[in-house]
Amino acid sequence: MRTKALAVNIVFSDSTNETFDVALAALLRSLPLLTNLTALDINYASLHFATFFRTITSCSLARRLQQLSLTGHTEMFASIQKYCTHKTPFENLTKLSLELHLAFDNDKHMESSLNLESFLRCLAPTLKSLKIINRSFRLDLSPLFSAFSQHDSPVLFPNLKSLSLHLHSFLTTPQSLCHFLRNNNHLQHLHLDMSPSFCYRENEPLGAWLIGLVNNVTFPSLQSLDIYPSNNQAGRSAVVTLIKRTAPTLSLLKVSGHCLPRHIADQMVNAFTHHQK
Repeated sequence: MRTKALAVNIVFSDSTNETFDVALAALLRSLPLLTNLTALDINYASLHFATFFRTITSCSLARRLQQLSLTGHTEMFASIQKYCTHKTPFENLTKLSLELHLAFDNDKHMESSLNLESFLRCLAPTLKSLKIINRSFRLDLSPLFSAFSQHDSPVLFPNLKSLSLHLHSFLTTPQSLCHFLRNNNHLQHLHLDMSPSFCYRENEPLGAWLIGLVNNVTFPSLQSLDIYPSNNQAGRSAVVTLIKRTAPTLSLLKVSGHCLPRHIADQMVNAFTHHQK
């Protein structure tokens, strides 16, 4: 049987459980034997992620793996930094999906988005698709985007074509995401759902961020756009401007989140269809 994908679901948290230890050992032994495996999905392996990572990167699976999906807490990535620093553990990984959840401890360091930096930095050269879903209401991704956008050592994703961001917590420095998008503006597909990140009346911070995005970032190759507009006029106008600027290359447009006023919806449709005729 040719195995193309494997979903690994970790539901035990007690590493001293004898049954779990036996199952984990058997799973780790089997991974190198799956010679056709190209996609891997690991859920909630927080306490054993370093063991998984060490096993995967020490065999030929690291060279074969093309798609990787991880669900858990940022503390998982703190445990593998030594395997990522100045190394490229996955030579052919093109698609990465991360779903980040709230950690159950109160250690702010362990909840830091900077735990992801070394891992994403080592994957940057090959990634074509990146999806990040942040479901932790206290995890701020601003430090991560800021680290990627440093003037002296920016992290570039030269082959990145698709970026999907679902941010469920507030960005303390939203401009850091603008800097990241400006450095990687060769995207063809962009999905931005930042609605829960700006849970203020009339979404004023989201509107201001959208204005900054339009004023500072261009997307010359964008083919699909899925975006959440703000409720205020300035933010909605910024989305209309973004649609107008990307319409010459855009083939798919989705505006999500809430009901728009009729005249604003008409403006967005007209901005898109004007260049499609």
